[in-house]
Amino acid sequence: MRFISSFHSLRSRLGPPETLDLQGWRRWGVRSILLLSIIVLPISFSKSLLVFFAEGNYGLIAFDLGVWLFLVLYFFFISQRSHNINSLLWLALLYTMTITYFVELGPHYARSGWLVMCAVMVTLLYGVRGTVAATGLNAGMLVLLYWAIPPQHPAWVAEFNAPPDKWTMFVVNISILTLVTGLPIGFMLDQLDRSLKQQRESEEKYRLLAENATDIIWTLDLESLRFTYISPSALAIRGFTPQEALELTLAQTLSPESLPQALQTLQEELARENEAGVDPKRSRTLELLQLHKNGTYEWAEVIVSFIRNAAGRPVGVLGVTRDIAERKRAEVEKRSLEERLQRAENGGAGNSGGRRRPRSQQCYWYYCRLFRTAPL
Repeated sequence: MRFISSFHSLRSRLGPPETLDLQGWRRWGVRSILLLSIIVLPISFSKSLLVFFAEGNYGLIAFDLGVWLFLVLYFFFISQRSHNINSLLWLALLYTMTITYFVELGPHYARSGWLVMCAVMVTLLYGVRGTVAATGLNAGMLVLLYWAIPPQHPAWVAEFNAPPDKWTMFVVNISILTLVTGLPIGFMLDQLDRSLKQQRESEEKYRLLAENATDIIWTLDLESLRFTYISPSALAIRGFTPQEALELTLAQTLSPESLPQALQTLQEELARENEAGVDPKRSRTLELLQLHKNGTYEWAEVIVSFIRNAAGRPVGVLGVTRDIAERKRAEVEKRSLEERLQRAENGGAGNSGGRRRPRSQQCYWYYCRLFRTAPL
């Protein structure tokens, strides 16, 4: 239980990505690698330290312990610095470990894998440019080590006894392996970065449009019939904040008279999906009564269309709701006025003994009756 609680404590310190873009994931990735290294390195050291003790290689023992202590101190006390500093420090440490193991243990066994790992790490952090830079750095480092290490070094005796062309072939093979491994990852990450930037810019434009629109823009999930997005203009039109409106069901949003109309329209449009030649971008316009926060129902004009997945199947509803309460009240007042005018006309005709007044006199008489003024 104590181990689990310690793990959760480390995980909470790691935290989620600060931003859901490629840079945010890279920052999170560096912290994750640091944490994973702190956990995994002691397991690796437990095996290698026994070998180093047997060989009397106390310098590497001190080096390994120093690396682990540095990672612990860095993760808990220093890693809140900028992403660039964190990345450079991590790569510097990784290359320091690689060079140290190459010098002390020679280029045999899995040491060449460290070079490939360094190149992949640079690629993850810097893309294609990082792959090219890491390939050049690895090749230059191998050439420099070959000429700088003394020929009598016990871990390098076999290399110095072999022809120099063999080392040249080793450098070329490592460079090719680095490029083959890193370039596809770099190209994918660069393309992902461009796609995420375009998506973020597009989402920002739509967000600005939605937040500054006077109409309510909303989306509805077809499976659950729950709202998944409601624009901020809901506060001005309905009195609900977007979060409050999202918590309401469709039945709570529409009046008992309007709900069946909306559901029937939805069923009709879903049934039309099986018809040949139906327009997938079609829309329907409805006039519905929607709930206001003051408890009343207000008229709204709703334009709805389907949101489709990659296969073209409807998965949601996109709607634009416009407040038409004033227009509806004006229509009611217009009808009421027409009815009053009609009644006044009928009453005026009866008072005149069946003789109909001229049009201009009728209008003047209607005006006097409606506004309670005496005719001249």
